[in-house]
Amino acid sequence: MFRKGQAAMEFLLTYGWAILVVLVVIGVLASFGILNVGNLLPERCTIQTGISCSDFIVTPAAGVRLGLKNGLGKGIYLVNVSAGSQSPATTCQFVPAPAQFVANGAETEVQLTCNPVISPQLSGSGKKSFDLFLMYYFEDSTATFTHTSSGDLRANIE
Repeated sequence: MFRKGQAAMEFLLTYGWAILVVLVVIGVLASFGILNVGNLLPERCTIQTGISCSDFIVTPAAGVRLGLKNGLGKGIYLVNVSAGSQSPATTCQFVPAPAQFVANGAETEVQLTCNPVISPQLSGSGKKSFDLFLMYYFEDSTATFTHTSSGDLRANIE
């Protein structure tokens, strides 16, 4: 009657230790940076509905370059595009003077200058995340009625 309980307990102890060892090995690999979950996630650029990110690249020399497509139904004037990262602490901005017009359905390319400059040592170090903010107003409006769209960018530093 107790033999079934003993067999079950031996099974749990034997395989429980094996599972514990596997978890410890995974924890050690993750703590040393060998197993970086961020590298497994795909590159992406998403912005709130209406404005899409058609292409992007992040380099130490040029900063952040975004291809933006206007799908809001009417033309817009871009007032400001910014990207911020906490690791490493970097702020990138594009402030056109005057505001840059983007017709409905058209694409434009914006070059964001970073301060401080992205370190060349980060090239090939994996993906970095940036918070995106776009400020714009519609072609039939004025700069008084500026709208803000937010999004995120996860990209390799090339």
